[in-house]
Formats: sequence, C-alpha cells, structure tokens
Amino acid sequence: MNTQTPTNTRPALETLACVNEHCELYGWAGLNNLTVRKTYGKDQLRYLRCRCCGKEFSERKGTALWNTKVPEEKAVAVAEHLAEGCSLSATVRRCKVQPSVVRRLNGKVGEHGAVFHDEHVQSLDMEALEADERHGYAHDKSQPLWEAEVIEPQSKFVLSHVQGRRDETLIRRLLEDAAHRLANRHHLVLFTDVKPAMRAYSQRFSAWPVDLHEQVIVVASLPQPTASREVWPTSRSSSIERDSAS
Repeated sequence: MNTQTPTNTRPALETLACVNEHCELYGWAGLNNLTVRKTYGKDQLRYLRCRCCGKEFSERKGTALWNTKVPEEKAVAVAEHLAEGCSLSATVRRCKVQPSVVRRLNGKVGEHGAVFHDEHVQSLDMEALEADERHGYAHDKSQPLWEAEVIEPQSKFVLSHVQGRRDETLIRRLLEDAAHRLANRHHLVLFTDVKPAMRAYSQRFSAWPVDLHEQVIVVASLPQPTASREVWPTSRSSSIERDSAS
C-alpha cells in the first residue's frame, strides 16, 4: 500500500458546518457558507473558511480525529478494532501503532460515540428489552469493572450501557437511562437473568424516580448457564471475562 497517496475520500462540503459557536450559521450544514482555503497533510485535509463569520478551521475540528497525528486510514482501523472488542495490546499489534495512540483514540472515539448515542437514541418504540451484566477489568486485573447493558433482544441494538461497581446503584443508573430513552414504557416486557443485582431492581419498583412499577413487566428470567468460562467482547481496550457459575 502506498502510504503517500490517501485512499480515504473527504466528506462533501454540504455535509459540514461552521464550528464557531458565535457564528450565525454555527452547526448548520448545506448553506454554502464554507470554502476550502488550502489542503494539508498526507490525508489532504481541508482547511476551511466560513463566509459568514470569517473563521478558519480544519475539517476535523470537533471530530473524534481532531489533532490525530496518525494517518486517517490507520486511525479508523484502530477504532474499528476496538469496536469489535479487541484488547489494547491486540489493537497495537494488528494496527502497528503505539499504545498511547490506541488509548487516546479509545477515549476520543468513546466520548463522541456517547454524544452521538445521546442525541439519536431517544423516544424509541420498543416492545421488549433484555438487561444483563458482565465482569471484566480496566487496564489490568487490579482494576475490576462491571458493565451492564439494556438491548433489544431481536436486533441486539444497545439502548443503554453503564459501567461501575456491581451494586444496585449500577442497575438503577442502567434502567433509569434506558427508561428515559423510550417513547412509551407501558406494557414493556423486560427480560433479565436471576443475578442478585437484577433481582434488586425488580424488588424495589416503588423507590424509582420514574414510575416503572406500572409500566415495566418482568415476564421471564433467563436460565442460569452451566458452569463455564466465557469471553465477552467489549468496546473498551480491555479483556472482558465472566464466570458463568458466579
């Protein structure tokens, strides 16, 4: 592969907007107010100028790749490996980058992903949801971490995701966040396993700020799996394992 010739394509100017918060056209795309002043770098990034306010900025400004020094193709590859559940060390080996690059992109891409999720995952119509949790660690095994998710069982779409200590607070955060993303919580079927943290939720409906005890019906408990060791994928740069017998 010729690293001197960029293989990526640049987004159309009509899809970009001014990043100056004081500009009258801030955040508005497709108004023909942006011009290309110059291109720079191996990826031929465009340096833009807004006709309205006169502000000049890189087309990467405000994106997950802003101020990234590695080639765009490699940065995208790092993000894709992390999204598929590869660990930090595996991503470093496969993408041939430094660990610091993976850590930085993991944080930046995660922050932008969370903002995008909050903006677009709202007022959803769903009939059934499934909640579960998994154990792992961040950076090394001396820093244990639990992840909990609410997904749509058929499509596996992730409605809500939280991390923290395995206690009732974690489950409250998870289900409160999921509840606020739904258009209609009436007659909703929620599937959970039989772990104590999930049972704590179903036993304390009346303590919830959102009146879920009239709107969410727990109709089934998933059977406890046989004793085995399972490896779970994660979007974090860590290995996630769970003891099914625990």
